[in-house]
Amino acid sequence: MAAVEINAKPLEIGGKRYKVKIVALDDKYNPAETRINVQRLVQQHKTAAVLVPHSGGVFAVQAFNEKSKVLLLAYTNLTQVTERGNKLTIRIPPDFIGYIMPFTKAMMAKHGTNVAMVQADHDYAKAWSAAFKPVWEAQGDKDQPELLDRACDRGGDETGGDHDRCRGDSRADGKGLHDAPAGEQPERYRWPG
Repeated sequence: MAAVEINAKPLEIGGKRYKVKIVALDDKYNPAETRINVQRLVQQHKTAAVLVPHSGGVFAVQAFNEKSKVLLLAYTNLTQVTERGNKLTIRIPPDFIGYIMPFTKAMMAKHGTNVAMVQADHDYAKAWSAAFKPVWEAQGDKDQPELLDRACDRGGDETGGDHDRCRGDSRADGKGLHDAPAGEQPERYRWPG
């Protein structure tokens, strides 16, 4: 985070010198915790800027950062973050849409046109899936069955997948992917382990 380097030669803005201090708080990837942590940083440390590395936390902070006059450094690819018009938000990485076609071409070249989507239930996963699916279908097998297209999550948070909750997902024939005897499941669709 370059605080030592910046502080070695004082940062000057408008004739006033500033020092950079890093205060790290763990939000456990939970937007409610993010909100609490940022409010705490503003009240206790007079924080001028916060870095939030996930969209749920970014959206939670956008609810009050302009009123609190805290600059939000949003480390997320979701364009909705900047489309909201929040004047104290800077989205750091580029839009992920630019990654989809190179990713699709690389994966198809290496693995073929079949894909199974296991979607999580957070903003980034939903946005990626909505953008990725039509690009993949346009480049590959349009008759590819939807295999695992419902959210596999732990109660709607952004922590990842609980695979046991996905066991009832359906195949093209309407049966659960794991309901068929192992010999009847195509190898590429078999659940690991």
